[in-house]
Formats: sequence, C-alpha cells, structure tokens
Amino acid sequence: MHTGDFKIDLNPTNNQFTDLDAIKKFSDSGVKLLLSDSTNVEREGRALSEKEIYQSLENIFVQASGRILVTLFSSHIQRIQEVFDLAEEFDRKVVVSGKSLFVNIDLARELGFLKFKEDTYLSIEDAKDLPANKVVLLLTGSQGEPLSALARLARQEHRQLEILPGDLVIMSSRFIPGNTRAITRVINDLYRLGAEVIYEKVGAIHASGHAHKEELKEMIYTVCPEYFIPIHGEYRHLVKHAQLAVECGIDKDKVFVLEDGQSVILESLGLKLEERITLEPVYVDGKGVGDVGHSVLRDRQILAGEGLVICLLILERETGELLYGPEIISKGFVFEQQFSHILEDAKCIILDVYENTPPFETKKLEDKIRSVLRKFFRRILGRDPVTIPIVLSL
Repeated sequence: MHTGDFKIDLNPTNNQFTDLDAIKKFSDSGVKLLLSDSTNVEREGRALSEKEIYQSLENIFVQASGRILVTLFSSHIQRIQEVFDLAEEFDRKVVVSGKSLFVNIDLARELGFLKFKEDTYLSIEDAKDLPANKVVLLLTGSQGEPLSALARLARQEHRQLEILPGDLVIMSSRFIPGNTRAITRVINDLYRLGAEVIYEKVGAIHASGHAHKEELKEMIYTVCPEYFIPIHGEYRHLVKHAQLAVECGIDKDKVFVLEDGQSVILESLGLKLEERITLEPVYVDGKGVGDVGHSVLRDRQILAGEGLVICLLILERETGELLYGPEIISKGFVFEQQFSHILEDAKCIILDVYENTPPFETKKLEDKIRSVLRKFFRRILGRDPVTIPIVLSL
C-alpha cells in the first residue's frame, strides 16, 4: 500500500471523511508493505482541519474593508471553493488571474467539484468599475514564481492589475523549502506598495495536505503492515518516521530507510534490498535534454563569476612571424578602460611567451599563453577567468 500525500481530517468542510474503514477492510487480508508519506512527521498532533481554515478566512473577510487578494495552490479545489463561498457570503465578486487557475477552475466546475453562481465569477474587465470592498482577486504565485500573477503585481509588471493601498493579500499556502527567499521578496514588494499580507506564519490560513504525527500513527495502526518504508520527505523525516513505525509495533528489522537509487525486491517470502542503481541528474537546457553536464555547468559558473578573456595572435604561415596582435578581448572580466594598464602588461607577457616558443608549435604556444595569463591574473587581481588563446596562421 502506497499512501501518496494524505491527511486524516476529522472535521472536513464537505463531510468527505478519510475512509479508514475501507482502508482497514483492504488491509485485513494482510499488507506486506506500507509506504507512507513522511513530510510532517516532526509536527506533533494533527494537521489543522479545513473547517478551521474556513473560519479563519471568514474572520479575515469580515474585517477587510478593501480588496482581498488570495493566492494558493491552483490544484487546491476545496480551498478555491471556500474562496467562492466566502465571496458570495460577503457579496463580493471573484476575479482570477493566472493560467493554471483558469484551467483548474473550468475543469473542476465542469466535473461538478466547484459550484458557484454565474455572476460571482467575473473577468478583469467586467470588475473594473466595482468598489474595492466588492472584489476578491484569486491569483497564482503562492511560491513566489517570477512569472506568476502575484509576483508580476508585486513588481508592478501586470498588464491589467495593480496593487492598491489598503489591499489585503492572503497567501493561503505553505512556504515550500527552497522557495522562501522568492516568497519573502514578493511579500516585501507588496508591503512597499501599501498592501497588508497575511501568510501561514502570522495566521491560520493554510492547512497542510500532509499528515502530522498522530495521523501517521493512525495510518500505521489501521494498515498493520509487515514491512514499512517511509517516503516523501527529507532524510531526517524518513528516519523519524521509521522510528515512529517501530514505536507502533513494526519489527525494527522490517523497517527500511531508503535513498534514491536503492533497489528493493518484494517477494512472497519478504522484502530484500538489492544493489544501488547509479543515478545522475538529466539537465534540460532549452530544447536540449541531457546534452549539458557537470563540466559545462562548471564553465558557466566560472564565466558568471570570473568572466572571459580571449587572446588573439595571427602568425605568418611560412615564417611564423607575428602579423597581428596580441589582441586581448575581455568579457565580464574587468572594465577595460579602468584596467587598461593590466591588459597592456598581459600583452607584454604574451609577446615574451611568443618569442621564447619555437616557431610553428601553435598548440604549445596556446597552452603556454593560457598558463601564464591565468597565473598573472590570479597574482594581480585574485581572479581566474576562462582564458582562451587563439593562434592563427595565414
């Protein structure tokens, strides 16, 4: 049995409870292995009920005197329904901005998962003349995505909407690790424009979709598996969930904490660990898939941090005499006018290398120029740009 993302809400708004009886009936014949979501194993108790979130949002709607802007996961249909319900309760109209929200609202409505009055859902154009206290804006951008509707609003780059002083922004989602900086930047920009922002840390406006510790225990007790593998979480979450499974009565030798690439064979006799599979990331770059590797990325990082220096020399094919150069082209390395004396010194060093290298040994000349220039730039400036010598014979 694989739980996927789950929570056990004892007080859902739509009375669709987690069917633990069905899970128990399924498990009665014996479950060999349970793989269970570990994301919130560090959180004691139970996740907030969706009904508690509805009450918190209702209190916000009561107090709001201007526009209300709500951003959330566009796949959270239940929360979207709550926004529409509250809009109708407080005589507001809902305006949506963000492609994923448009798509999900249309699909959910078509399938009967979303229900609201026709005149509650307006386009941006139709809602332009409404008073501020009659509008709810439903926006993408809960994770600070740079091209989302909320982020563009915060940067004053949205073509149809703008933040107004007195706007109340509700970020009804969790800050996913790794996105905190982007989200914080959006929040700061919103405050600069005169908006007030409510997010999870300052208000109970989001209930996690992942089970807390008591719910994880309840799942283990309901399924009673022979083997247990914690999934979906960072390594510390997997370890703590494994410890919890042992506390719940599963044999310690039948609990496995795995990492990416670890093979597991489930047989009639039990569970067996196999050799690890070597996994490497596949990078997608534009239209190329897998054609960019670690060496290319390393070069890009050096280019971004240190810059590029190209050195050009043209030699006479027959005699090896210098016809042109050395010319030094700098990109992202130094401001050429300010550091022209350093580049002139570099040219002198290149000429010394040229004069002390046997003629017609082009490859050897390029290698020597690259080596001495890198040493020179490191000694003088403490920088190590990508250095490309080009020696041509004409």
